[in-house]
Formats: sequence, structure tokens, C-alpha cells
Amino acid sequence: MNIQYIIESAFCLACLYGFYWLVLRRETFFQWNRAYLLLSPFLALGLPALKIQLTTVQTPVIAQDAVPVAGPEFNLPVLVEHVQAAPQAVRHTLMQPVAEGWSVSLGEALWWIYLAGAGVLTLRLAVQMWYLFRMIRRCRKVRSGAVEMIVSEKETLPLASFFGIVFWNDESRLSESREFLLEHELVHVRQWHSLDVLMMELMVIVQWFNPLMHAFRRSLCAVHEYIADDHVVNSTRRRYEYASLLVQHQRAGQRAQPGLVNTFHSLIKNRLVMLAKRPSRPVSRAKYILALPLFAVLMMLFSFRLIEKLPAAAPFVNAVRTASEYAGTLSGITILAAKTTAPEPTQYNFYWGSVQCKIFHDTASDTYFGEAELSPEEFREALKREPRVWNGHALEQYVSLVMAGLAVRSDYNDPGVYAAGRKKLEDFVTPLKQEDVVELTEVSLPNGRTATLRLSMGAGVADWLPRNSGEINALEDPAKAMIDEDEFAELKWGNTTVNAKGRQFFTVGEFWEIMSNNPQVVYRDGRVKSADSLAIWAGFPGTNYRLLLRHPAEGGARYSMPELRKELEGVRDQIKPGVVVRIVQKSDQEDLPQKTSLELYPRSVFSLVPDNDPRLTLLRSDRRDYFLEWGNFSRQFPDMYACAFTSNGHQTITTDLQYNVESYGLTAKEISTFLKLAPRLYREKELLGSFSFQIKYADRTARVENGQVPVDFLSFFEKNVKDHDQITLSDFKAEAGGLRMVSTTESGFRSIGSNIGGIQEVKFDKSRTPYQVFIKVTANQFELLKEQMKNTPDTWFQSGDIDLSHISIKLDVKPEDPKPPLPVSEYVLQWGQFTMGLGSRTIPGAEADTIIFPLYTKAELKAMVAAAPQILRNGTSVKQVRFQLRCGNVKSGVTETGVTGSNLMKLNKRLDEAEFMWLSEFEADGIATRPVVMLFYPRDIVAGRVMPGTALPKTLFDFAVYPNPAHDKVTIRFNLPKAGKGRLHIVNALGQELYSLETDFQAGEGSYPVFTRDLKSKGVFFAVLEMPEGKAKRLFVVE
Repeated sequence: MNIQYIIESAFCLACLYGFYWLVLRRETFFQWNRAYLLLSPFLALGLPALKIQLTTVQTPVIAQDAVPVAGPEFNLPVLVEHVQAAPQAVRHTLMQPVAEGWSVSLGEALWWIYLAGAGVLTLRLAVQMWYLFRMIRRCRKVRSGAVEMIVSEKETLPLASFFGIVFWNDESRLSESREFLLEHELVHVRQWHSLDVLMMELMVIVQWFNPLMHAFRRSLCAVHEYIADDHVVNSTRRRYEYASLLVQHQRAGQRAQPGLVNTFHSLIKNRLVMLAKRPSRPVSRAKYILALPLFAVLMMLFSFRLIEKLPAAAPFVNAVRTASEYAGTLSGITILAAKTTAPEPTQYNFYWGSVQCKIFHDTASDTYFGEAELSPEEFREALKREPRVWNGHALEQYVSLVMAGLAVRSDYNDPGVYAAGRKKLEDFVTPLKQEDVVELTEVSLPNGRTATLRLSMGAGVADWLPRNSGEINALEDPAKAMIDEDEFAELKWGNTTVNAKGRQFFTVGEFWEIMSNNPQVVYRDGRVKSADSLAIWAGFPGTNYRLLLRHPAEGGARYSMPELRKELEGVRDQIKPGVVVRIVQKSDQEDLPQKTSLELYPRSVFSLVPDNDPRLTLLRSDRRDYFLEWGNFSRQFPDMYACAFTSNGHQTITTDLQYNVESYGLTAKEISTFLKLAPRLYREKELLGSFSFQIKYADRTARVENGQVPVDFLSFFEKNVKDHDQITLSDFKAEAGGLRMVSTTESGFRSIGSNIGGIQEVKFDKSRTPYQVFIKVTANQFELLKEQMKNTPDTWFQSGDIDLSHISIKLDVKPEDPKPPLPVSEYVLQWGQFTMGLGSRTIPGAEADTIIFPLYTKAELKAMVAAAPQILRNGTSVKQVRFQLRCGNVKSGVTETGVTGSNLMKLNKRLDEAEFMWLSEFEADGIATRPVVMLFYPRDIVAGRVMPGTALPKTLFDFAVYPNPAHDKVTIRFNLPKAGKGRLHIVNALGQELYSLETDFQAGEGSYPVFTRDLKSKGVFFAVLEMPEGKAKRLFVVE
């Protein structure tokens, strides 16, 4: 190695990094950028070391009187001969003394300086390694799979990783944000980013004098963070929450620790900018091909030694030097939002069912765009509604857009326009999965332009979706009123535990054997105590349930186990197949979370069936939720086994009880519309095939198969339908391609022999004589087995695959509800950049409409309240403007002079804390407008994306309201750190209190149901819980 080689390799490095900085660094192909940054230093070091000699040939002699031809002169053999001699001149220069009289040459001096710098950096690397391993030895190690967690109680460790080690401050149960942090570090571990860091440290030692090598190292570390961020966002689909977490770390002033570890706190602002970028288009990968000519040029210059004889290389070298200096400057600059032109929010909003997009204008490209995050289930629900565009005053009558090549059109006054393309939309949206992204292009805007909206299928399934509607009546089916994953304790009867995941079905003999044991309560934390405070319910369930035994009555004393046995003995002759027995342990208050419902105490439920019944092998964990979606109708069938069995004597058993769904009111047009669409049945998120069911109207019955209602049935319905008629749906069947089950006796199993293949599972139940055998076999072999065993006694065959024949749904035809015409606002509120129609004169006694504006930023709202409001009547300003404003503890009457003085300062402070602001009681020139309340929910914007407010005041306890939006009932749930007297109340958007409860709250989890009829109206409400340690407030909507 000599100084000439070092200089040449430094030049190659500058060229390669300049290409990365100018061409590649803005792309989101992070793994490709990682490979380029790792490969480039090796090429920079290797190309100058590669010496390729070309053989020269004798050149012809040109006559003296020959006339040269104009054009570039490039005689390669001669050029090569001269070029390959050029290094001698360089070596001659380096051999000259540093100064006159010195014995040390210039080359030797530069070489010793180089070695000194390399030695210092090598020593620094060794010290860093020693410090790192010393810290690892001093800390406590916790093994978690293939990863070792390093935890210290004495000092605060940086959140970082090094190979298979993660430095962590607390290995206890993770919060959601800390799960983000841990997953981020695990990406570094799984992808061996620490190996990249060590390799780059060695490269820096070799090229320590070259600032671009340090820039390479910084860029590679940045790419590592981008890769980890991208993985976390794509796997959790929680981009906004993750970006908010980065913002919090930036505000907290946390910085990366220097050294060899990958730290979470590095390059926060750069990462936020990269998170905000849209993914690069696949065609942009072609840029990486452009690196190949660059590699070829550098090889020609240095491996073939052409650098000294190419004048054209001088401008290129200057350009690379300028780029490297610029890169070195940029590496120390913090990227702020002010450096880029932020998109401007417009007054336009796009709505499609629950999908809501604020439309922004990118002034740099003069384009309009918007983004929303939702779930595939929410998008399918959105198709029930027509897309709408809000122009700032009212809804537009016409909307058009393109989705996946499908033209979507909507006319407010003609529902048939949208209905004509509904089936194709459903066919496209149905197969969408959680990670998919859909673009809506050419969305028509009121200003004659179009917008592009990006819908990310990354959100969780919303609780409020109508498809989730489906409740179990505990009296009709008490076996399904069981606690699932939240079960904090269970009852154990001798060696048998009857809980929410085990068996549901027992023979009568098994039941009495279990009752001979004294039950114990086994808590999740390992505590065990005797169950001595028992309640019992026994009877025949179903729509016409019959009660055999219930004790205690309301407020009565509980049983001990001997007392409970005595009660059961009194009805022993009636305890037979078909009876369901539910036994509940009333735990002491200190043993329970804060739960007040009897349905949440530890319990065991026994559904009694005959001997050799095929249901004896089923577990409660086999149950699944099923969802029917058909046009504007959707319904959940919760906790279903969804199978049936037929004996060779042609007796049929369904595993689920009869399930009658209450009537739904739909207009004749709505029913006629969805009868023309394809019905779909889901098991959890899985779309099931071969779905069919029976449909009945009047005296006509038909089978719906292959997604189609028979044409003659549809024609009959449309011709004869009248208000208050009824349609019945029943006998639901589907295919999932799973295994089929056969239940038989010991002798029946022996009769099979070895002639039948395809058997996947055999389960023996030897608790009875003769013992029972449960066989699971593939669908192809099932029919062969059924034929072979058709005469075998006590044998049951699974009937079909998915069987929901016990379900019956009735749909009532309700009268048409005429759609109101689009409002024409006689009065318009204009406040800064905000405009909103107020309608015409008030209707005496009318209920106030609440309009929510959730997409305005804090800055926009501050600019709005700083301006003077005015109310326009048909475009002309009206005098004597008055309305009320509330925001937190700020209450102010606003006139046409606006909000002034101390009220404006207080209001800005409340907006900074993300307090809701609402406006009401609008008047002008003595004329009251229609009752309207406007509610603003302040938001933050990060890199042009709308983000949830990050400055919301923290509460000292968990507080939630669900479902939201609500229809019939809301449940207010909380988790209090300690007991105390508190007040729970609900107010509407006008601040009027509609519900209040003052009581002593217990520590832990608790909940209270509130029926929406008690709130007396629909609209926006606030639930507030005031406790001695603080106050929590949540907004919810009643539709």
C-alpha cells in the first residue's frame, strides 16, 4: 500500500458517494441502498489496486504531406503506453524531500501521518469494544428466545442493540410504545446490522482522512434506522402512532450514544421525513442500473490508468468534489419542516361511509391529495354509502373517481347511478387484505380539478361496524356466556377444569362424577382457594327455555358445595341430555378486578348430551365468529361451532342452539338492491366458499347459490313487495376445505381396517365403555369412509363443512324514508380561511345538528380565531354577529370583532393542549339561524401528514368509551389505580349535563353501561370521570 493508492481510492470513494447522495438517497428501497453503501467502499479500495496492462502495437507512419482529418484524437495504444508510464512521474514527486536538507521524503512523511491516524482510530475501536463488553458483563442478562436482553438496575442504558444483544431498561410487561421500541431493535438484530457497523468502522480506519468515508458510515446508519422503521410500520400498520413516538423522543432531547451499537434515538428528524415519504415507484429501481456505467468509468480511469490523459475527467472530478463538500455540509444540518414546502389544507373533505379524507394541495406540484387509514372490513362497510365531497358549504351533488380501473360515479339525487357499478366495486374490495393500499384517482373536486387519495388497509377492525352486531342471550344459550381471554380465575373439579377454552359437552354420568368433587378457584396468579360461595342455574335453554333450578334468588345467600349437591339431588330425575347447568363462584371483593357483573365471576358450564354423542370431542376454543355481508345488510354470528352431524339412522344433531335474529327494517329498494349483489360469509377474516342459504318471501322459497338469487324469485319479490312484508333467510351452508369428523365406537373403528387412507387424526375417549373414537379425515376420503360405515351402529358423520342451519334471520320491509334535498345555505359563517353553511331560519324546538371537523390543525385553528368572523347572507355581510365559543375552561361570546385580549391568549393555550373547541348559538342582524353546533378537534401535522394531537394532557388512569360511534348503548370502561369517591357524568356539545353518577369507585377495572335513549338525542357527547387523582374526558358520537 502506498500514498498514491490511498489518494486514488479516496477519489473513487468520492465518486461513488456522490452518486448515492444525488441519485439514490431519496429512494425508499432501503435494502438496495444498504447493499450499495456496503459494496461501494470495497470497490473504491479495489479498483485502484487492480492493474490491467494493455499490449501496444506499432503505429503506422503518417506522411508529412497528409492532411489530418478534423475530429477528436484518441489513439488508444499510444495513450495506454504514455498512461502506464505516468505513475513513474508520481513516484518521482513523492520521493522528493519534504524540504531542502531533509532526509525524509514527501511520500514517507505522508505515509507516517497516515499510519498515525489509522493507529489512533484502531485504538479507539479497541477501547469501544472493551467498554461495550465490560458493560455487558456488569449488567444482568435475560434470555428471550434467540435474543439476550441486557438490563441494569444501577444505570440507565441506551435503548440499543449489538448483534444478538438488546440493551433494555426494564424487562417487565411492555406498553404499546415500548413494544414499538423493542420490535425496532429486533430488526437490527435479525438483519445483522452490527456486522455492517463493524465493517464500516474498519473502512473508516483505512480512509480516516477522507470525510466521505465518515459520510458513508452516517448514511449506512441512517439506512439501518429506515429499514427498522419501515419494518415496524408495515408489521403494525400504526404509522401515525410510531411517528408520534419518534416526535416524543425528539422533544425529550434523547440522542444516540456514540459507539458500535444501533440506537433508537439517532437521526429522529431524518427518519420522520422518510416516514412521511410515499413509497418509491418500482420503476425507480432502474436508477441502480446507472451505477454500472459509473463502475466502468472508474475501472477505465484507474485499473487501465487513463486518469492522467483524459481532460474530460477534470470537470467530473470538480463536480464530485463539490458534491462531497455539499454532502459533508448536509450531514450536520438538521432537516426541519420549514426546509420543505408543506402541503396546504383545502376546504374540501372526501367522505365514503366512514372513510374521511382531508384534501390537501401540494403547491410545488400543483396537485391535490389525501390519505386515510382503515381496515378492509371498514372499506367493505363504506361501500354501502355513496362517495361524497364536501365543498366547505355543502355536499356536492355529483362525485366521480377511478379505483383500480373502475369508474365510480354518484349522483345525490339518483341512487341508481352508484348502484349500477356496486357489484364490480364489491368484487374488487372483497379480497383486500390488511397490508394492501388502494388509490382513488381522478376524484372530482368543486374547483374543476381532481385529487388522488391513498387508502391504507392498516387499521384494526373497528368495534362499531354493523357486521359486529350480534349478542348472545345468556338465557337462550348460557354455555356461550363465558369469559374468554380475560378470564382471571377458573373452577377446578378434582382433575377436571371446566373453563372458557375446554369442553362444553358432557354426558350425564360425567356430570354427576364431577359434582362429587369439591371445586377450587384457581387464580391466574397461581393462588388457589376453596369454592364455597356458589350459585347455580339449570334448565333447558333455547328460545322457549324452561328453568329447573336457580339459586340464590336476587340477594339470597350462596351455597357451599354440600348444599349445592343437595339442591341438585332434588331434581336428579330431570337432569338429562339437553339440560345446561351453570355454576358460578361468588369471589371475595379483594380477589376480583373491579367488575360488578355476575357474568364475570369464575364459572363452569355443562351442556349435557347422550353417551357416544359426537359433540363430546368439541372444545370451546373451536368456536369462531362468522360474519354475513350482503349489500347494505350485515350481521355477526358469534361463538359458533358451525357444524352438524348425521347418524346412519338419519338423525341430525346441530352443535349450536337455534339462533333467531331479530327483525331488521329495510326499504323495498334497499332489499331489491342487495338481492342483486353477491352475499358473502366470513369466518373471522377468511372468506368462505360455496356459500348458500334459503330465502323465503310470501309463499315463494328459493336457494341462493353461487352469489346469485334466482331471477324468478327476484322478479316475484319486486312485483309483489309491500310495506311491512317479511323476508326470511335460513339454512346457511359453506365450505372451508377443512377436515371432516366421524364419531364411532371401538368396534366401529376396528371395522374400518386399513383400506381407508386420508385419516389425519384419531382421538380415543376411554372414559366410558365401550370407548368412543373420533376420526378426522380429508374431505376426499370422507365419502369413502361414510359409505363403508353406513351400517355401523352408534356412528355419526359430519354433515357438510360449515353448517349454520340453526340460524334464522327475518327482514322487515319498512316504508321508504325520502332523502332530504341538498341544503342551500342562506347563511354562511366565514372565519379566516374557514367557511361553513348555517342553513336558513331556525325551526322552533328543533334539535341542534352537530358537525365535527376533526382534520383542522392547531395552527389553522389559531389563525382562524385570530381573525374577525362574519356571517354572509347570500354573499352579503350581515351585521351584529354573535355566537358562543367554548374550549376547555375558556367560555366566550364572540362578536364580529373576534376573540380579543386575554381570552385569545387563553384560547391559544387550550388549543396547544389539544382541547376540543365548539361553536354554537349563531345569530346575526336579529335573525337566528338553524340550531347547529360545530366541534373542532385540533390535530398536529408532521411532514404534511395529518397526525393525532400529541399534546393531549395525560391522565393518571385508563378511560375509554365503546363502541364509538354508538347506537343503542355505550359502555364506559376505566382502570383506576386506587379506590375513591368519584363522579361520572356525560355532557353534550352545548355543555348540558345529561347523565351523572356519584359513587365510591373500587380500584382496578370497572365499567358502566349507559343507554343512549337516556341522552335524549344523537350527536357528540363527552364522558367525564373525575377522581381525586385527576380527571379524564373522552368524546363519543351517538348516531
